[in-house]
Amino acid sequence: YQQWTPPAPAFVLLVGDATQDFRDNFNTGSVNFVPSQIVQTSLLGDTPSDNWFVQVSGNDVLPDMFVGRLSAQTAGQVDDLVDKIIRYEQSPPDGGWNTQALLVADDDDTAFEAISEELAARLPADFGAARVYAANFPPGDPTTEIAAQINGGALLVNYAGHGSMNKWGYWDGNQQLIFGSADAAALTNANRLPVVTAGDCLNGFFTGVQSVEALAESLHRPTNGGAVAVWASAAVDFPGGHRALLNGFYDALFNDGLWQIGAATTAAQVSALAQNPNWSETVQTFILFGDPATRLAVPPSTFPSANNVYLPLLERSK
Repeated sequence: YQQWTPPAPAFVLLVGDATQDFRDNFNTGSVNFVPSQIVQTSLLGDTPSDNWFVQVSGNDVLPDMFVGRLSAQTAGQVDDLVDKIIRYEQSPPDGGWNTQALLVADDDDTAFEAISEELAARLPADFGAARVYAANFPPGDPTTEIAAQINGGALLVNYAGHGSMNKWGYWDGNQQLIFGSADAAALTNANRLPVVTAGDCLNGFFTGVQSVEALAESLHRPTNGGAVAVWASAAVDFPGGHRALLNGFYDALFNDGLWQIGAATTAAQVSALAQNPNWSETVQTFILFGDPATRLAVPPSTFPSANNVYLPLLERSK
């Protein structure tokens, strides 16, 4: 990295799934195609971190390149994901779907709706923001509305709330499921693919030994819908760090014009850590499922391309 003829490499794409059971002691047939580095986090312990692979300059936890992963288990899945990304970039469908955002919030803490409203305030004036707040729905009903909104098309989807590996919702025995992997697999939004961000716990924990597909994978892998990319936490952590990352991501998009997804997620990490060094675990364990070079499908006539993607991260964050 240090000796490369300028410009230095900017993008890293990891292609393949990973598992912490690399010897298949649980007899699940899992294969550790491209390992994820395991870091120790205070609330979970062993936690995957792809961020580690691009921490190549200095002793800080900030990424020095833009990193993402295609979490595939077969060559066919890789082909499908690559085709999906190419269609998204080269043949986006017409219509107003790419000026729409979907904001979903759990009802267990007022912070979740507050995070959603902060994101809504960051959207351009001509964007629409559909809100699906669990507090406004009987148990079970948010799931149907979330699926309908995604199937109708949205550029961005964000969830703020409690979560686990394959679910939004479920906390301390509360059996209200907001959205889960089975719902993701049933989406039919075709090429109207959102970038999904999740301000909750564990949706990005993709290295578990129980053969449970992480919700981030369930959203990213479908061939006829789902998401073009998902940015989610592999850890158990708190809303404060999530809020900083999510606000930073939307600021990177709509204030700085960083349309390449990996550039926006990385700028958000730099911004969050600058606000509070105690969020270093959160910064390290948010994982991008997708190609970091993918350009968000914003209307080209409305938003100019960024010209600062390749600047050093700390310089760009000033």
